[in-house]
Amino acid sequence: MSRLPIPGSDNGTWGDILNDYLQVSHNTDGTIKPTAVAAAGALQNEAAGFFWSGTVSASAGTFRLYNDSGVTRVITKIRLTAATAPTGSSLVVDINKGGTSLFSSTAHQPTLAAAATTVTVVPDTTTWEDGTYLTADVDSVGSTVAGADIVVNIVYT
Repeated sequence: MSRLPIPGSDNGTWGDILNDYLQVSHNTDGTIKPTAVAAAGALQNEAAGFFWSGTVSASAGTFRLYNDSGVTRVITKIRLTAATAPTGSSLVVDINKGGTSLFSSTAHQPTLAAAATTVTVVPDTTTWEDGTYLTADVDSVGSTVAGADIVVNIVYT
């Protein structure tokens, strides 16, 4: 296990011990490894999302939300909310990464049951690689009253 050098007892090996210790969390160029930051618990949740103003209609997502962070992100949850709840049937959205759903089945997609205004789910695919993008589709909106003013909030580390 790596450790810091002990003054007075690591004569002749001080530099090797220190370098071994630093390589646990640093790249050879001195930059901090992203995995070290996450492992230390310092990487906080971030969020991004999609918003539809007014009454929602079924539609394929055209707006792209890119991961340009330089690292692979992990999606920890997705929250769907509506200011006006759907009635008659559910409001369902699908989140896609590069055109492929993050959910293994429609039963796992963010779904607001009739009269509900919020739901939180964890996607089946949680990795969001650098340079890839997410889109959001509205698959259904409610059969009596369509949901309105919806927000899809994607939380990731």
